[in-house]
Amino acid sequence: MQKISELLTFIDAAPQGRNTFWHFIEQNYVSTDQGNTEIVRYRQVLEIHQKKFGDVPATILRAPGRVELLGAHTDYNGCPVIAAAINRDVVVVVSPRTDHQICVQNVRRRYALREFDLAMVVPPFETGDWGNYIKAAVQGILGFLAPEKKAELFSGFNMTVSGKIPAAAGLSSSSALVVVSALSFLHVNGIVFEKLKLAQLLAQAEKYVGTQGGGMDQTISLMGIAGKALQIDFNPYAATEISLPDDFQIVVAHSLEYASKTKSAMDKFNRRAIECRLATALIKKHFERQLEREFPIKLIGDLTEPKTGLEHRKIEALSLQALAEGRYYYSRIAELLELPVSVVQEMFCLRRDGSVFPEPANGFKLRQRFRHVFHEWERVKQATASLNKGDLSGFGKIMNMAHASSRDLYELSTPGVEALIQCGLENGALGARITGAGFGGCTLHLVPGEGTTPFMQKLKTKYYDGIVAEKQPLNLALFLFACKPVNGAGVVLN
Repeated sequence: MQKISELLTFIDAAPQGRNTFWHFIEQNYVSTDQGNTEIVRYRQVLEIHQKKFGDVPATILRAPGRVELLGAHTDYNGCPVIAAAINRDVVVVVSPRTDHQICVQNVRRRYALREFDLAMVVPPFETGDWGNYIKAAVQGILGFLAPEKKAELFSGFNMTVSGKIPAAAGLSSSSALVVVSALSFLHVNGIVFEKLKLAQLLAQAEKYVGTQGGGMDQTISLMGIAGKALQIDFNPYAATEISLPDDFQIVVAHSLEYASKTKSAMDKFNRRAIECRLATALIKKHFERQLEREFPIKLIGDLTEPKTGLEHRKIEALSLQALAEGRYYYSRIAELLELPVSVVQEMFCLRRDGSVFPEPANGFKLRQRFRHVFHEWERVKQATASLNKGDLSGFGKIMNMAHASSRDLYELSTPGVEALIQCGLENGALGARITGAGFGGCTLHLVPGEGTTPFMQKLKTKYYDGIVAEKQPLNLALFLFACKPVNGAGVVLN
């Protein structure tokens, strides 16, 4: 580690000397203009860290956000997804402590200072608090590395955070913070972790905050490759490069409807995960009744020919037979599974805090959720083939089908998202869809490369100008931008 003053000197020399830091900037940000802006940002976060903690030896690390090109809510079902790390990231300066405390500040004042001691069990802050993502990372690693329950064997750290991923936007700002916090903890303790294994660990660790996700966000943030997308599989866990044609851009456009991290918002997300688990349990039961043998099915992603011994068409037909069109309630699900209601709830329907997920007034929608995930799985395969062939038109059509399914079967969309997607399709996008968990946030638009600037201007005029006129002025560059696939998380300067 170098002292902060030495790191500042190195950064100042980057544009003139074209040193390794400038090479990093060129690889991971869209343009020279953005690169120069990022240099100012890196300098700022170093200076803020120095002001609070002194001219101490320190390391700069970063973790990018991501776009989910295809595969809405497939990861926690054991089904694949296509994603790319993007040129919006969380940058941190971290310095080791001699005790076992973690102290974290944010360059944005609205995020208050957070401190806690290393321990095997650390209670979370209030639901939605930004500090919980740091705790999630540390708790996950401690749980794996310290089976003897000796958290005091590890050093704490001071950290200053600068995030440029819009929050509550579906671009994985929270998982990027988990990833960079985990890397910081590992770095100050001299621990090396294989990235794919770390991604799996952090996917489980992030459940600390209350959401029952799958692992896409952590995997792509850690393993992104400049200029490439990844198909990420979860059954078994693997990441495969996908070639991206040169003649297109993915434009991110925020609906200005926010996918918040409140308990009620988390329940919307977790309801879908629970519905998929319940659907899978009913499918398994139906298979075993019909074919009079056991089936090793825990996730929708287990519905494969190798695991079931059945061809794809038979799997789909039997699965849909198992799930009626109507709404399901706990009593009916328990009857079909031949289990007490309390056992069904304990097996499939618990929140992180151990409470039972309340039965929705309009019932669980099992067939709809299954149909979305099962067919989205197929669309991911088709999209990978289209991208590898350079078939942008084909990929755009798949994006459109995927969004329709997310809207109609998984019910992820909002009025603003729909208006923005329609605006994009009417003004030159080859395809458009919601990205992330849904319920607001960002949309993706597949745009021919030469048309990116006029396309963004049309979105500004036809979508944002009317909305922004009614609200406080905002920096539109934070909410409407073209993406560049970049490298995954790691040390920037040490």
